[in-house]
Amino acid sequence: MYIQALGSCFPESRISNQSLLKSLGERLSKSIVDNLNNIGVRFRHTVVANFEDYVTNGDQEKTLSTDTTGMSASSVRDCGEGFHDALDQIGVWIFVTNSPNRLLPGLGYEVAAKMGSKINQYANILNLTASGCSGFPKAVEMAEAWLKSGMAKYVGVSVSESTTGMITPKNSSIYYGFEDFIKDRKLMKAHYQDTVDLVNTFLFGDGAITMILGNEPKATNGKLCSLFDCSHVTNLREDDTELLRLNFGGVLYSDSRSLSYELSPMVTLRGNVYSKSLIDQISEKNDLRPEWQFFVHTGSKHILDQNFKNIVYKSDFGRKISYDCLEQFGNLSSLSTPNQIRLALQDDTVNEISGSLLAFGVGFSASSVNIRITTQEG
Repeated sequence: MYIQALGSCFPESRISNQSLLKSLGERLSKSIVDNLNNIGVRFRHTVVANFEDYVTNGDQEKTLSTDTTGMSASSVRDCGEGFHDALDQIGVWIFVTNSPNRLLPGLGYEVAAKMGSKINQYANILNLTASGCSGFPKAVEMAEAWLKSGMAKYVGVSVSESTTGMITPKNSSIYYGFEDFIKDRKLMKAHYQDTVDLVNTFLFGDGAITMILGNEPKATNGKLCSLFDCSHVTNLREDDTELLRLNFGGVLYSDSRSLSYELSPMVTLRGNVYSKSLIDQISEKNDLRPEWQFFVHTGSKHILDQNFKNIVYKSDFGRKISYDCLEQFGNLSSLSTPNQIRLALQDDTVNEISGSLLAFGVGFSASSVNIRITTQEG
């Protein structure tokens, strides 16, 4: 299965983490400043045009320059410009997000409404929502099944995330770091969620990528890119479902007034277990040569560091793309792995690679998809 065309949309507004640190100033303990300086993110794109003023000054109204649906639609249009056929020839569309504009209707339905007849209105529109950071490999496997069945000639996959649009103003008078909590457990009980909220304010970024998949070898940026052989693992322990959670808007939390992305202190440790499981599955299925590349979901620098310790292969290119993606785009949630494909295709230093994209997060669930990039002649 080959990428036939790829399009993207990233908001014009860009956040500098150093500027954000200066704006919060004396409200940050030395420990949390150290934590924020070590998450591996320098810049991010955001749908919030006045992001820095909005999160640091509690009296500012949020101003959106675009949103999840708008970015997805823009990336579909961008993808269509590089596609050798018409968009209305695509029989199946899969739309992936963890940060929809609203719970209903789904992202795909909203994009179809925006696109009108440019998208086949008789196509099957699928919404893959709340599947966590591993949503993209799951969507790829669904697309592969449609193509293998012969029921579709092409499948469109559009991934869009605007997590910064869900971030709330930072109104606490003081924010503590993880070292502060080690020294004083009472501080942790009182302020842990505030710290998590602050870290998320410095971590997440926004954007959208759409790709069209088909069985014909077609070049993207002068390179052939095939995706194949997915692996999965979900909830090895029952309590792993609580490692990451967003308790908002569902039946149990319909009256919630606040939006907090909650995570357990065990998330990195347990995440390593899941990524190792994926690596073991990939090793069993494939004849991995020393040059096999691993591209890892950009959870944070600490998460990347821990995951690359599990990888015995050198993976220089995959490592570079993973850390560059984190540094320049932040944690893109389910968009991180498709963005790594985009960056790899744009990189002129490497023309041929074989490897795996690893994604893991809310669920707790992890999925991978293998990738092979060759020159157009190859």
